[in-house]
Amino acid sequence: MRIAFPWFFIFLLLSPSVHGQQRTLSGIVTDSLTGDVLPGTTIWIAETRQGTICDAHGFFILHPEQEEVSVNFNHLGYKHFETTVRVTAGLSLNIRLAPDQIRIQPAIIRGVPANLELRSTRPGQIQLSAEGLQKLPSIMSEPDPVGSIRLLPGVQSVAEGDGYLYVRGGSADQNLILLDGGVIYNPAHLLGVFSVVNPSIIRSVNLYKSAIPATYGNRLASVVDIQTRAPDFYRTHAEVTTGILLTRVTLETPVVEEKVSVLLAGRRSQIDWLTQPFLRKTPFKGSGYFFGDLNFRLNWNISNRSRLWVTWYNGADQGRLSDQDFGMDAGISWGNRLLGVNHWYRINPKSILISSLHVSNSFLDLEFAQHPFRVSLQTAMSCLTAKSEWQYFHSEKSQWVIGLSLEEKRFSPYRAGIETVESTNEIGYSEPVYTFQSTAFANFQYKPSSRWQLEAGVRVPLYLHHGPYIQYEAGIPGQKAIDSTLYSLNELVSSHLMLEPRLTSSFDISRLTTIKAAFSRHSQTLHMVPISTATLPADIWTPATSRTPPQLGTNISLGVFHAFADGLWEAHAEGFYRDMKNQVEFKEGISTLDLLKYNLDMHMTIGQGTAYGLEFMIRKKKGRLSGWLGYTWSVTTRQFDEINGGKRFYPKHDRRHDLNAVITWQASEYIDLTINYLYATGQAVSLPGSFYYFDGNVVNHYGERNNFRMAPYHRLDFSTKIYPKKKRKIQSTWTFSIYNLYNRMNPFFIYFDTNWINDNGEFGTRARSLSLLPLIPSFSWTGRF
Repeated sequence: MRIAFPWFFIFLLLSPSVHGQQRTLSGIVTDSLTGDVLPGTTIWIAETRQGTICDAHGFFILHPEQEEVSVNFNHLGYKHFETTVRVTAGLSLNIRLAPDQIRIQPAIIRGVPANLELRSTRPGQIQLSAEGLQKLPSIMSEPDPVGSIRLLPGVQSVAEGDGYLYVRGGSADQNLILLDGGVIYNPAHLLGVFSVVNPSIIRSVNLYKSAIPATYGNRLASVVDIQTRAPDFYRTHAEVTTGILLTRVTLETPVVEEKVSVLLAGRRSQIDWLTQPFLRKTPFKGSGYFFGDLNFRLNWNISNRSRLWVTWYNGADQGRLSDQDFGMDAGISWGNRLLGVNHWYRINPKSILISSLHVSNSFLDLEFAQHPFRVSLQTAMSCLTAKSEWQYFHSEKSQWVIGLSLEEKRFSPYRAGIETVESTNEIGYSEPVYTFQSTAFANFQYKPSSRWQLEAGVRVPLYLHHGPYIQYEAGIPGQKAIDSTLYSLNELVSSHLMLEPRLTSSFDISRLTTIKAAFSRHSQTLHMVPISTATLPADIWTPATSRTPPQLGTNISLGVFHAFADGLWEAHAEGFYRDMKNQVEFKEGISTLDLLKYNLDMHMTIGQGTAYGLEFMIRKKKGRLSGWLGYTWSVTTRQFDEINGGKRFYPKHDRRHDLNAVITWQASEYIDLTINYLYATGQAVSLPGSFYYFDGNVVNHYGERNNFRMAPYHRLDFSTKIYPKKKRKIQSTWTFSIYNLYNRMNPFFIYFDTNWINDNGEFGTRARSLSLLPLIPSFSWTGRF
């Protein structure tokens, strides 16, 4: 049914009573200069070594055993703060940490429990702060929060030119990427070179590879939760970055001091401006490419207990290739739009209510023209989501979250047309598809003992595919449908009720070593299908239907995590297994015109997949020399009855070996040096096993799906940042980087050409590979005012 969403705040369903006069110490930690919250701040009590970490909203809660305690606060890039408090029931603090002006961090912060970060129950979770992101390699002289995730074990990209993430054997569509709670569907600019998120406004990035909390859902593989920072509540600031490839500008200012502030940030690439002078006198005049995005954020501190923030994002890529000699003109554009409203309310020292409303949209437009024809293809989707969750911190041993989300989607899978001088005709058109999903979720954390922690959760999604909709009954592929059924407005087409239990556990086998395990079930009610096999460089989002039911997955992981006693080093080893059902692919032998007829799901086949592997990582967290070494061994397979003769095959993102190394050295107070190295097993591709000559043409004969491996992918990147002394109230940063330092020509795709042929039908062929990105030096300058 087509639902109109009211703005709503759910529950206080039950207001649990406080059992006894338990001591409670809670509060919020903020930046003393800007007023923004500081998630990830470590807090511990010196007398008892009790500790916790601030959540995404800077909130913390402790239950001290003593009446008077010394509480310590520490955050990377800020001065350590200690205060003594007399704890009473319901004591609440507002802590403001001062930034540390000394760039080089001490080797160790004395007094921080070395095992504090191990106390999270979740394996496969990695947190990156804004400070940590700035220390990561700057690709093309631009910090990349999403691209940096690919440097972590278990996360891959298929090849240069592919901007998607592939996590633990999952497909590109199985990752939930959130920007301030709103969904981003196209995660990259410039075919994966830059992420869609402006690094100037990032506060934190959280990656969940397994043990995904029940508050997240509708994806099988992972969650990337990106939070932008609040604008400065006290002073006006500007930041400008300009370089060879792009320019970005950020402006933030208070509107009402300590109460209301706004931030506006924009980026635009300069690739088209750089190339136009060289193309102006060539047949390729008019060709070019650029991308840009805008971010806006408004924060309103309504009171000490209530905060509201509004975020808006609009980003797009546009490319055009013109060849005047052949009268050819081709264009492509894609992008995302997002608008969100979030509200945080502290009901009392023990409970919080978080509510949000988001509207998101993604689109892709393609066109090709050569006189007298013009062909076009458009695909788009939009989503309206309302969500509310209630968090209750019952005691030191237990806390829970209860919530509800409502989601309405509109899919426009494709509209294709052809124009001539005389007429305009539609090749194919897919009527919009409407879906509605309501999901109730709950999450419960419990500590049976000081060494053992449990986290249990459940999600219950109810998914409805509703009209208006025309469902065609499939006939012979490539021919007309034999029948159809018309569903009217709000009429139910199909429904699915799913249950997603989740359980994680951690046990401290010693003060510094923890074992973590997780089991979870997941569902996903949308699919992304590439139609590149139909010679179009496009991906189409489609909903789950009666023919292509929701994807279902099971994730299991087990790992050992160790923090060394000095607090400088940590290491972990983790094994994982994933089972995926209701995977979709286009049937073999489907042509482009076949895809543009009737319902898209008529041309799809359903299969299953598995993935398993081992991950290893050792990381040095602090000091002038820091970084990590990560390695993943994994196997990923897919199986479809109607593809590859029903035999299992390796998808393109199967990588047996994946190695990442990142080293950052603070050479002095003013210079940072960073290098990163990547190595991965070559991509699996389908190549012809033989060729034959027929009717004057060389014809390829293909064997099994993905029967060949490209050469291994590897490259070395280098970047350095120089921080001159502040002059005239301007803090400058110079960034120099070299992408692909030793100019490795990694294959993007392989093709065959015929280099000789004679009258007897004898011929010779040879394989060639195309590479995209050679050695690329770049630089940029950033000024903060």
